[in-house]
Amino acid sequence: MSGRRYTDAEIEFVYKHRKLNRKELAKIFNEEFAASVTDRKMYALCARRGWRCGRSGQFSNGHKLNANRDYKETPTSFKKGNLPHNTRPVGDKRTDKDGNEEIKIAHPNSWKRTSTILWERYMGPIPVGHVIAFKNGDNSDITIENMECISRRELFERNKLIRLCGDNVTTRNAIAKIMYISSKKNDKRQHS
Repeated sequence: MSGRRYTDAEIEFVYKHRKLNRKELAKIFNEEFAASVTDRKMYALCARRGWRCGRSGQFSNGHKLNANRDYKETPTSFKKGNLPHNTRPVGDKRTDKDGNEEIKIAHPNSWKRTSTILWERYMGPIPVGHVIAFKNGDNSDITIENMECISRRELFERNKLIRLCGDNVTTRNAIAKIMYISSKKNDKRQHS
């Protein structure tokens, strides 16, 4: 490991001027001692000795902010109320990652599932703790006859049975319904 050996006079000089910026410190050090020490080496020396420059990186009291604080709107800046060119209009449709169709209901980014909108239009609001499920398991078949409102617990039972029943949706839904009803009866027995 070869490095510069500093004399006691050099160390004392650096200690006296340790509050300076490291670039400035390296410059005056090189002028004083006719050396060629870089600011990185000066930074390393001060860091090894534990000498800090006194700056915390925070604004001090009374600090003046930069000119951008009093920014004036120019002809090329964004105007209030303008929307980007790729903004989708209200009523536009998209498909989420699970394959459910969604409709944009408000700006800036308010989307709702088409199945939920259809259910609420014909059957009323969805109770808390309930979801809309598709009877045949196909979430692209959005008809009121194919939808049913079930509790989240029943949905959990259905999803748990996917491994057992596979693609037989009717069997899976029937078993899940039985398991859900029996678990409700067991809960009532435990509480009484």
